[in-house]
Amino acid sequence: TLLLSQGVPMICGGDEMGRTQGGNNNAYAQDNEISWLNWELNEADQQLLEFTRRVAALRLRHPVFHRRHFFQGRRIRGSELEDITWLRPDGYEMTEGEWNGGGTRCFGMRLGGDAMLEWDDRGERVLDDTFLLIFNGGTETSTFTLPNSLAGASWETVISTADPFPAQPPQNLPGGGGCQVEGRSVTVLRRAM
Repeated sequence: TLLLSQGVPMICGGDEMGRTQGGNNNAYAQDNEISWLNWELNEADQQLLEFTRRVAALRLRHPVFHRRHFFQGRRIRGSELEDITWLRPDGYEMTEGEWNGGGTRCFGMRLGGDAMLEWDDRGERVLDDTFLLIFNGGTETSTFTLPNSLAGASWETVISTADPFPAQPPQNLPGGGGCQVEGRSVTVLRRAM
């Protein structure tokens, strides 16, 4: 989640390979196993490191994940979609009441890649793919209806914490169709046309 957030991802050295410090977030004065880095990674820690590398590479390749300016929450001139849209599992935009209700366990965040008001070093407008991040904080699998705001839009799974090493090529899911999102997971989809 941190690597897909805007701004600088604040992770501690070793987080990417399962270093927990035994839950001690103030281990600077501990000169023992709590603060040492164990470079002999077991299989689970190696998989976590590889998964973290894949997410970091996704962030690096796509400027929509590290914008320089705040979101406007609206359609930007020349774009097809709003720069950011928060969605319910039925695919419709969340209401103010749903934000404040406290019972929301599954929601989506669509990032419009063509809706960035940013320019590169040569003065050319920065454009990117459109992504949908689905967060399921509940314990049960949820069916999330994929946005279908553009005719013929489909989505492909890029990353899922529920299946860190999926089979290739990625599965294409039609807009308006359902996507199964396991409990306690994050799924990232890219809009494919």
